[in-house]
Amino acid sequence: MGVPITDSFVADDDDILFAEEAEDRGDGQTPWIVLIIDDEPDVHVMTELLLADVQYRGRPMRFLNAYSAREARAILENRDDIAVALLDVVMEDDHAGLCLAQVIREEIGNRELRIILRTGQPGLAPQREVIVDYDINDYRSKAELTADNLFITIVSALRSYEQITEIEAKVAERTAELSASHRRLEHILQSSPVGVGALQDDGVLVFANERLSSMMGVPTERLIGASAEDLFEDPEAGQQHLEAIRNRRQIRDSEVRMRRADGSAFWALIAGDPTKIAGTTTHLNWIYDIERRKRSEAELNAAKEQAEQATQAKSAFLATMSHEIRTPMNGVLGMLDMLERTPLSTDQTETVATIRESASLLLRIIDDILDFSKIEAGRLALECVPLSLEATVESVARTLLPTAQRKGLEFATFVDPSLPRVVMGDPVRLRQILFNLAGNAIKFTETGSVVIRADRVAAGDGAARPLVRFRVVDTGIGISEEGQASLFQAYSQVERSTTRHYGGTGLGLSICRRLTAMMGGDIGVASAVGQGSSFWVVLPLEHCRDGTSETEAATLSGLRVAVGIDYVNTADYVVAYLHASGAETVSATTGLALRDQITQVRAAGGGIDVAVFDEAFYRCSAGVLQDALRDDGTGQPVPIVLLTDRAEQHEKSTRSLTVARPVRRSALLRAVAVATARQAAPARVIPAPRPITSVPVAGCDGEMPLVLVAEDNATNRKVIGMQLTMLGYAADMAGNGREALERLDDRPYEALLTDCNMPEMDGFELAKVIRDREGGSAHRRLPIIAITANAFEGEAERFQAAGMDDYLTKPLDINKLGALLAHWLPTPAAQTAMASVDGKSAASDAPTAEATGGASDETPRPNAGGPQAVDLRSMSQLCGDDSDLVREMLLDFVSVSREVLRSLETALALEDAAGVKAGAHNLKGSSRTAGANPLADACRQLELAAQAADWPVINACAAEVSRQFDLVVDHVGDL
Repeated sequence: MGVPITDSFVADDDDILFAEEAEDRGDGQTPWIVLIIDDEPDVHVMTELLLADVQYRGRPMRFLNAYSAREARAILENRDDIAVALLDVVMEDDHAGLCLAQVIREEIGNRELRIILRTGQPGLAPQREVIVDYDINDYRSKAELTADNLFITIVSALRSYEQITEIEAKVAERTAELSASHRRLEHILQSSPVGVGALQDDGVLVFANERLSSMMGVPTERLIGASAEDLFEDPEAGQQHLEAIRNRRQIRDSEVRMRRADGSAFWALIAGDPTKIAGTTTHLNWIYDIERRKRSEAELNAAKEQAEQATQAKSAFLATMSHEIRTPMNGVLGMLDMLERTPLSTDQTETVATIRESASLLLRIIDDILDFSKIEAGRLALECVPLSLEATVESVARTLLPTAQRKGLEFATFVDPSLPRVVMGDPVRLRQILFNLAGNAIKFTETGSVVIRADRVAAGDGAARPLVRFRVVDTGIGISEEGQASLFQAYSQVERSTTRHYGGTGLGLSICRRLTAMMGGDIGVASAVGQGSSFWVVLPLEHCRDGTSETEAATLSGLRVAVGIDYVNTADYVVAYLHASGAETVSATTGLALRDQITQVRAAGGGIDVAVFDEAFYRCSAGVLQDALRDDGTGQPVPIVLLTDRAEQHEKSTRSLTVARPVRRSALLRAVAVATARQAAPARVIPAPRPITSVPVAGCDGEMPLVLVAEDNATNRKVIGMQLTMLGYAADMAGNGREALERLDDRPYEALLTDCNMPEMDGFELAKVIRDREGGSAHRRLPIIAITANAFEGEAERFQAAGMDDYLTKPLDINKLGALLAHWLPTPAAQTAMASVDGKSAASDAPTAEATGGASDETPRPNAGGPQAVDLRSMSQLCGDDSDLVREMLLDFVSVSREVLRSLETALALEDAAGVKAGAHNLKGSSRTAGANPLADACRQLELAAQAADWPVINACAAEVSRQFDLVVDHVGDL
């Protein structure tokens, strides 16, 4: 910018002499050199006067003067000690100062000089443009540069100049240090305890330290110049190493075999990087002798294999012991089933119950030990299937409810309504964790309450796996801080007295901790001695992939519900469920308080649509609330939903809808919906039944289906035979697989129950032989059910590979046995449907007995004296006219039927036609066996309606089934 400056100026002798004399003044400190460049002499004089006494860092200032850009250039070209230049913009021409600034920076190359641009014509060179386009440090109007401003500007410039010169000095110092560092680096490489070698791009070794020379067994002078390929035992490894050097790639943890001069080899670990040494590009390699480490690894691998073999042996031992222990336990529990069906005194009944409880406890201990062993061996796999959080929590509560009731505890559950209905996870292991925690809570709580909760934990936006916090809260004995420290360790109890008093292996919480970790969650406890405990588990559970994880839509909006429950926990949860479904509530723990609230609601113009009461609350407050709970328009009583432990008794006396405790959300909302006519289908909420011991099976009116049992234990054979008889099957026994195979040659069987471990021929070999025989023939496939005491991972796959259809774990549960046989054995009706008529399917070309209303195999037996709910002759024939046994069997039938009705209600609520059909078919068969023929007929009609998916007819038939079941319950109760 502007005209280049070409003229030069050389200072005269006087100027030079003056400069030397000025440098000698002062206190011996080297002055700061300031160059004043301005064509006005007054500016020079004024500037020197203003700065005459200024010192910075104890150093005075010496001024050099130039009256043109040419003079300034000459001075600057001959001196490099000038710190600051006060430069006028307008001198020879309008842009002389700006041009000089360019010369200083670009031609002279002086970047350290601090340039302060001054102008008497501020508008000539705009400040913003000058600052952006020229490498100057400050730009001021001469009018602004008063004494103080000039002082500040000069000192700031000197400070900046000082910092720059210090940095340059440090750079020079650092350069010298780097030179020394190169020398030290070479010394370090030479004295390194690790082998060091530098190779050129062609793989030739140009540097080697003494350690590498010693490792290779070659003097250093002979090692220099060797090729990289010559250092490796394996030529391919040498080629790979040379390729990395040529391509200047890093080498990281390369384990190779290197060859010494005497031909021997050793293991080495090599790491290398391309670098420069003394200005030469090389590839520096660090070589570690790992021969000793390799020997140690070999020894560790051998020890690991031995440990794995020991673990496998331990697992096999535990599996064998499980089989050996479960075999006699199968006999014990099976005979207890039979004993409970005989007439017993009160003392004998209590004795049998004690024996059963002890046997069940022993089995739980065995299961804990097996689970712990499987986790340690890494053989425990988790499932990832759809599971219902509500069903999982409530199933644990139903199982533990009798124990909590015997201790008089309030037992409640709560599942946050905002949680997804269905998530992905392992329901078996989740239930195991909750069962263990809740079982411990009941065990260690003598008075008060136990609560199982499932709540949503806040997670990040868009999280695919919602966090669910499960909590089990009790009011029990509590745990000290010392006890909490070791609580989740294996075989650990809080103290010895706890073990003596409450029992247990100390494995349960350790298993819970490990299962939780396998699920990717956390587990912990908050507790204090005498104040109860709160165990929590946080798990990330994925949303169900099929889209069924959405929360239920509100169904009770617009309703106002009066809630009277004296259990605080249960009251809170009931109110939360009702609010989440859209209902409004008024609640209290006493009748008087609730009556006052209802009165206030009505005074405000509202009303009560339905009341939810706890059993004890209703007994105490029915009289107080009688008038309050009447509809203002009709005078009729407000419908009541009663929470009780004995739902069927209250239904007969009050005709109120009942819900069993612990309160299930779906059951509560369904009952309220039915009570207020929000749901048309009858909602019969059935309480949790007592433990049952037998299940009647369908299809036993004629000849009993024949089942072959292969079991080497005589006691087990006897128990299984009695169980099959109670279920309505005939049994044929074989002592091993070979004997069972011979019996299969003699006569046809409907199914085979086989033990897995037997002499001569085990269950797996037996199943394979049977399937090989069936292959290519027209024979019906024989259902094969394995009986096993093992529950290790892979057992189900082994059964399937052997050709087995299903399996049961010892000791056999008669309910599960009955369910499996009912599933795999075709009923007579099914056989009729599969029969061929003139080469066509009877199901498509000929009406079945059920469709035409014909008698066939399910024709009701005639009842003397007109229709009755139960024809006792059927059960009398089965039980040998033992009236006590008949009553016991019918009571068992009622208990089992409640469970079937529960599943039937779930299918009705979900409009699951297949589920309704299966439930009706199940109840129909057992009703025939029990002699409850009207109930069986109603179930048959429901089954047909479900097959046609005709929902108006289905709902009507379901109501008839419920009515007929009530009649059966009344009839059995009168026996």
